[in-house]
Amino acid sequence: MRRATALMVAIAVLGTPGVAFSWAKLTLRFADGRLGPALPLQRLEDTSEEAYVPANPLCAALDLDTFWRPETRKLVIKVGDRRIQVTVDTRLVLDGSNEVLLRVPVHYVQGTVMLPLEFVERVLAPALGPTVRLDRERIELVLGPANSDILGIEYAETIDGTEVRVRLAKPLSFRVQQTSDEIVRISLAEARVDPVALAADKPAVLVRNVRAEQSGKNVAIYLSVVPPLAGVTSRGENDGTSLVVTLRRGEAKAQEPATDRYVRPMVEMPTAAADSFDLVALDAGHGGFDPGVEAAGRVEKNLTLDLAWRVRPILERELGVRVLLLRSDDVTLSAQSRAEIANRAGADVLLTLHCNASFGSRARGFEVLYPIAEQSTRADAALASVRSGIADFNAWDMAYLPHAGNSATLAGFLEVELGQQLGNSGRGARPAPVELLHAAAMPSAQIEVGFLSEPEEAAQIASEEFASRLGTAIAAALRRYWVQVHGSDSGLTPPRGQAPED
Repeated sequence: MRRATALMVAIAVLGTPGVAFSWAKLTLRFADGRLGPALPLQRLEDTSEEAYVPANPLCAALDLDTFWRPETRKLVIKVGDRRIQVTVDTRLVLDGSNEVLLRVPVHYVQGTVMLPLEFVERVLAPALGPTVRLDRERIELVLGPANSDILGIEYAETIDGTEVRVRLAKPLSFRVQQTSDEIVRISLAEARVDPVALAADKPAVLVRNVRAEQSGKNVAIYLSVVPPLAGVTSRGENDGTSLVVTLRRGEAKAQEPATDRYVRPMVEMPTAAADSFDLVALDAGHGGFDPGVEAAGRVEKNLTLDLAWRVRPILERELGVRVLLLRSDDVTLSAQSRAEIANRAGADVLLTLHCNASFGSRARGFEVLYPIAEQSTRADAALASVRSGIADFNAWDMAYLPHAGNSATLAGFLEVELGQQLGNSGRGARPAPVELLHAAAMPSAQIEVGFLSEPEEAAQIASEEFASRLGTAIAAALRRYWVQVHGSDSGLTPPRGQAPED
């Protein structure tokens, strides 16, 4: 289950006590300051000051599945592998095999199950994990790492550059240095951070991406910037709870030829397909602080990394290509960082390996995802600028546009070959808004190799035979793709058992 890294629920207690009367609004507020939907709160008990929140909007905000059984008036909420059951007009909650008795009952008002905040505090928050808590004093539900001193990063464009504002949970000692033409490092002493939470998803004008590292008791935040910079300054604000880093744009040292002139985008966006096929970017999904799916005693980040290492030599042997592992160890990398590695290397295709999971124990089979061919004024403008050779600061998530058709073709061949090698029809190939694929300046696809939530399939995925079949299928699909797009397999190693032509 994927959700926002940090979510704050703030409740303003207003009004006069009364039964079933609108008491306040529950406002979803993300750690970066963005506001979500406002949920109504009600007081439904004459003898209690407890506030109630509607179950469906709350669970939707937390990305939780719910099931309503009208014949028994029971609501089931799924949190990972756990099932939490409440019954209307009763105080008993079944949390798996555990029973919890609330002080006030669950109610049903105008077609909606209403949950007391006590349920959120005592049952739902603990089920979501150790990083989730309800602060009764401030009446806040905090969803996300409770021990992170860096709450978020915001960007603002200035006349001559970009202002980066780092919001802190408390005043911290800091040092800001430009360590190279393309890196600015922010060092924070005696601090804690969740690196995944700070992976930039909306780069600014002068910031390509951001990553963070925890080193002992200190934190380092690295800003990947667009060179050249004329200067970097920093200051503290808001009693030390905000760190402001100002990046000033510099002037290019030399004018590039008119035929090649463009402003460097967030990622490289080539205007024509390469005439050779010699480099495959292979990504092992998740990693580091992001474990992915955990089921059947297995962790997705470990399985994808093992599969990537096993598939790599198969592709190199079968196709005669080089394979670049975007993640070769258990490290945390943002989607932008992975795409940037592949884009800078000039890879011909990008494939990312993932595992699936489902609450339904019978769900199984592989699936292939490819980037959605967006149709909008924004997409049309980005594609036109690429074709004209003037990138003009196209957003990172527009990098895939020139290759959207080839990505769909690649996904189709992967679906066919995986079905033949893995012995099942799979779940098809479909477009999906995958960040990594949208940032890839080349044909790309994501392979969901199977379901870890299905024990038998999970065991197969972890086997050597599966890795061998997966590698063989990918190699065959890449060969068919290249022949389809370029009309021949010139430059590729002949398939095993076939001698090269004279």
